[in-house]
Amino acid sequence: MLIDCESCAMRETAACGDCVVTYLLDEAPVELTEATRTALANLADHGLVPGLKLVPRERNVS
Repeated sequence: MLIDCESCAMRETAACGDCVVTYLLDEAPVELTEATRTALANLADHGLVPGLKLVPRERNVS
């Protein structure tokens, strides 16, 4: 999974500050392996880190 904050609809909103990318990684784009995604989801499920707030923007396809 490629996470690019530039393409996130939640960029520069309150959700951005409560996103695991901002919380742990503080840089994007970042490539997350399935194992990393699972580990981060487990941490978020137990309240140890915020969850991923990524909401991809729709692209205009012409």
